[in-house]
Amino acid sequence: MKHVRTLHSEGFTLIEMIVVIAILGLLMAAAVPGYFALQKWATKRAARQTLLTIKGAISTYKLTTNSYPHKLEELLEKPSDQRLAAKWAGPYLQMDVIPLDPWGNDYVYQVTPGGKHAFELHSEGDPDDQDRQSISAWTVE
Repeated sequence: MKHVRTLHSEGFTLIEMIVVIAILGLLMAAAVPGYFALQKWATKRAARQTLLTIKGAISTYKLTTNSYPHKLEELLEKPSDQRLAAKWAGPYLQMDVIPLDPWGNDYVYQVTPGGKHAFELHSEGDPDDQDRQSISAWTVE
């Protein structure tokens, strides 16, 4: 008895490949926007946490010197004013330099006597974001 050979493919058909690619495309279309939204949220959260750290250091500086720093660098280096230098107990931050915000910009700091708060501390936010909003050390999330 002879064996009859049939044409039998051991691979995937073109239709099966198209279906798999379509499913992968749908999964990517659903996952990618969620990933970027999560990344945006995490970056803003990192800026907020750094602002809170700097805010705490400013408060400690105020407690020890009885005044607010004129610039953020005074949290790391003794001020040139001898009266303040005598009370200075820093450095008040556990780093060598004042950090930049997650977008590579300086944090904005300004003493605001008579303002809503004694000082303003914020990041201008993502310069590439159409809905750009500053992130303040005073904003409660």
